[in-house]
Amino acid sequence: MGGRRLAWNDAIERHRDAAGVSLVFAAARRRLDAGRPRQSARLGAMWLFTFWLLRLLFRRSRRFPRLLILWLLVGILLGIKTFAFAPVSDNLALRVLFPPVLAAAVLVPYMKRSQRVRQTFILP
Repeated sequence: MGGRRLAWNDAIERHRDAAGVSLVFAAARRRLDAGRPRQSARLGAMWLFTFWLLRLLFRRSRRFPRLLILWLLVGILLGIKTFAFAPVSDNLALRVLFPPVLAAAVLVPYMKRSQRVRQTFILP
């Protein structure tokens, strides 16, 4: 199925190129199509990690606080990586990154210092 799609895209791009459309657009589209499998694998891995983290939360696992901190930091790092290599305005990047950074700034100290967290997450 993927081969047919690529052949179809190449045929469309040749037609557009013959009509005078820039080759830059076609090259950019190829780069975007090539990055999709990696991006979806990362997204799937984050979703699996999120569901596993929820399972640990409901079981009151001792590992939950450390892994929640890791989950918050990985989310921030993926966001920074995404905006560092994309042509996005600074205002949009700050609006998108502000909630995860705020959540990490509030939850990380709470998870590390709270007596309630220590008493709740006690099971192996």
